[in-house]
Amino acid sequence: MRSALNTEGVEVLFCLWQVYWVLRSDPKIIKPPCLLTGGAVLFWGVSTGNYFVALLLAFFLEAYRVVKVRWDFDENAHVKAFQFSILLMALWVALSWIEDEGRMGTLNVIRWLPLIAFPIEFVQRYGKLDKMNLNAFFYFSRRRMAIDRSEGKEVHPIQVNSGYPYLFAVLAAAGSEKENADYYWYVLCGFMLLALFSVLRQRGLSWGKALWLVPAVLLLSWGMQRTMSTTYAWAKARLDWGMLRSPSAGFMNDWHSHLSDLGDVHLSPKIEWRLWADAPPNYLKVASFNNYNGGRWDYDYKAGGFEHLDEAYLSSEPQIVAGKTGVDVTYFRPEDRELVRQGDALEVQIRGTVKHSQSSAVVPTVGGFYAITDILGPGVYAEVSPVGALRLVNRDMLIDYTLWFDKSYSELEAPPNEQIDLEIAADERLVIEELANELDLHNAESPEEVISRTVSYFMNNFEYATRFKNKGYDGARTKLDWFLNEVKKGHCEYYATAATLLLREAGIPARYCVGYAGVERGRDCWNVRGTNAHAWTSAYVHGKWVTVDATPSDWRGVSESAELDSVEWLREQISLMREDFFIWRQDPANTDKMVFRGSLVAGLLILWIVIRLWRNRSKSSEQVAYAKSWGGEVIRTPLLDLEKIAKKHVGARKRGEPYGLWLGQLAQLDGVDDDLVERAVLYHQSIRFDQGADQQELKEIVKELKKQLRKL
Repeated sequence: MRSALNTEGVEVLFCLWQVYWVLRSDPKIIKPPCLLTGGAVLFWGVSTGNYFVALLLAFFLEAYRVVKVRWDFDENAHVKAFQFSILLMALWVALSWIEDEGRMGTLNVIRWLPLIAFPIEFVQRYGKLDKMNLNAFFYFSRRRMAIDRSEGKEVHPIQVNSGYPYLFAVLAAAGSEKENADYYWYVLCGFMLLALFSVLRQRGLSWGKALWLVPAVLLLSWGMQRTMSTTYAWAKARLDWGMLRSPSAGFMNDWHSHLSDLGDVHLSPKIEWRLWADAPPNYLKVASFNNYNGGRWDYDYKAGGFEHLDEAYLSSEPQIVAGKTGVDVTYFRPEDRELVRQGDALEVQIRGTVKHSQSSAVVPTVGGFYAITDILGPGVYAEVSPVGALRLVNRDMLIDYTLWFDKSYSELEAPPNEQIDLEIAADERLVIEELANELDLHNAESPEEVISRTVSYFMNNFEYATRFKNKGYDGARTKLDWFLNEVKKGHCEYYATAATLLLREAGIPARYCVGYAGVERGRDCWNVRGTNAHAWTSAYVHGKWVTVDATPSDWRGVSESAELDSVEWLREQISLMREDFFIWRQDPANTDKMVFRGSLVAGLLILWIVIRLWRNRSKSSEQVAYAKSWGGEVIRTPLLDLEKIAKKHVGARKRGEPYGLWLGQLAQLDGVDDDLVERAVLYHQSIRFDQGADQQELKEIVKELKKQLRKL
């Protein structure tokens, strides 16, 4: 029994191994069975929400079985179909780029594979050739074949039918959604089982052997789905984590910030934000942090009585009112309502791209801002945390908004919590206390004098540097200790950290801030580059938060020395053009104009294709073509009854091909008696020339051959 089972299993594995060769070389089973591809396309439509497109595609894909119109698509037509699919893919890539979908744009292209690859499948199904050359998809291979032909050499290109590759592309597209329904895996298994059964049964595999495939296909489908989901989640997490760790990636988060290694800081010279204002602000704050431990700053929202970060943002209770121009204005404190009503504030418009996939993002603010307006995107709203971070929720990747501010106005930042804003981590307490004593900060007469001594100390005794060899550091001491007592040089994160802790040691509440400092003049705006990323201290002095920057003043020259190469410069210009185009098309009038022109071009292109196809169609069916190839009387014999079932196994009969010669291919099939086939053809030929001959024996042979063919 075990031996028999093992034999069955080996045969099944052998048949699985043969699938590739079947699809590649066997002309009788290269097409998916009736309605399988159409059903897969409808499943794709349900999974992605593209119901109407799926219905149209499914109709055209399956209609070829009943519509007898065909075209003489040759090798050039196959190449043109492939090129048209490449054009459609380029169009979808461009649309994803315009929509600024970032890395999710790849999924968008995969999601539309059924439509992108449709021209290839249309040419395959409605052409008279069952196969197309594989080198139709490879330029250099086509060129090589053309050269060989011109030299008189024989060429034997690999030929394939696009039916099954298209089917699996449709199933892959159905699984490209970020969150598939639970039934996706079950439907995927079903389609894979149907596809494999249709192939293997036609290869002669019995039902008993075919059933062995069920657990293998289930396992394979589960593995594919699991692998896709895991890979997607892993890649997304890695990409987002890379952005979180980057001090300059168009994104700074609002819950923690790591100190980078001394001497190993890379800042991107790319433009990350653009500002439109009469005068540029000195600092653009993105986030503030109040808790330092182990080389990492965090926003300790629990110290403020909140259970989670979102709850801290909700405490601001933003209010939305209509401004003088009718545009919604969001403010965050009741006392700001009068300022909003007057509408005489200074304004700064800020635009940039944040590419991580989270639905919310913290964005830059200017000192003294109290309201936000002209937020890009429907349903996008603003929140402010107790430490003054501004967050946009439900935002697009492209962000555009306008801040109202007053330089003399107090920050949108809650008063200090002495429990956390005066705390110094235990592993840094000794080094900070020693330096505070050295600077005599405890005996300073005022907070201003504490700040002056701290800033002067770093300005006069330290050097700003981002790239240097940090020799001798073994991790036995903290990074901050090593910075203060050994290397005495580093980048802004260390100066801001040291200054914040020194001020706390002197009794001044202080917080660590990240954002940007300094801008450059652009064509019609102020550009903020990654090299402008900066960290500083916010100190609470006389009931007001003030900016304290202890980084040596030469830091700007060092940071701004990085330059873009020509390729990166070109990419940056294209990115800025995309941002401006995205803003331009937000105007309904511009959108209507763009849709009209695009629809007109697409309509003319489709009309041109339809006219070309209609003019070059073949009006006759295969059977009519056969009849036209013979001008005499058509004599029927019982053997003609085999034509329909035989075509499923040996392919369609070519125009002008003798019926007996075509039917003789049945003798090559396993499970078909070749002697019966030969006798049937001989009887057929004799009856054609002697209509009085007895046809009963031929009828019996045809009946037996039908039985054998049905078992295949």
